[in-house]
Amino acid sequence: PSNPSPPSPTRPAQAGHLGPWRLAGYIDQPAWTALGPAGGLGDSVLVACAGVATCVAVQPGSTAVETTTDGGATWSTSTVPAPATSAPSCPSPQACAVATRSGVAFTVDGGAHWSSRPVPAAVTNLSCSSATDCVALAHGAAATAVQALRTGDGGRTWSTAPLAGHFLPDVRDGLSCPGAGRCVAAGVAPGSRSAGFVRHTAGGGANWSAAPPPADVALVRAVSC
Repeated sequence: PSNPSPPSPTRPAQAGHLGPWRLAGYIDQPAWTALGPAGGLGDSVLVACAGVATCVAVQPGSTAVETTTDGGATWSTSTVPAPATSAPSCPSPQACAVATRSGVAFTVDGGAHWSSRPVPAAVTNLSCSSATDCVALAHGAAATAVQALRTGDGGRTWSTAPLAGHFLPDVRDGLSCPGAGRCVAAGVAPGSRSAGFVRHTAGGGANWSAAPPPADVALVRAVSC
């Protein structure tokens, strides 16, 4: 009896302000339908969608890629050149990218074919605002040496910049770039799983500023803009 009842499915979205962050609201979904992939990538599946019908799913450590273009009713399978290390990023139904152990794999035909581009460090997070413009977070030689990488030509060349502030991008959905060079990143302090950090950039990763979450939010697990 002490627990509040769940919101009604028809309850309107709530809005409020939490410091510099705005609680935009919520939409209730009383039922969810399992939609595959039929092949079964496993439990730790990372998904990115472009629009309401096209989604791409990968599993860290696997080369398999599952793609649906009909909202999950059917799935097709392709492979990336090396096991995936990040969630996919799909700025359009045809264009997607995913970090792998050998670089970043790109597709421009909806996942039918993938090509690999080398990167200067091991990528843990990737977000693309177009088929050619992507920002990635990567570990450098030291475990705490985090770099921001950016490409404007589909991975053929990358610029690098250090991401200072003792910040580790340890959440796989911790980077979102809604526009060219504009990104928000979430992560944790080295050696901690309870101290969260949020950074934002408008310069493609060359410079980052702190964007602390509300005081009652200890750790940001994912970010999407």
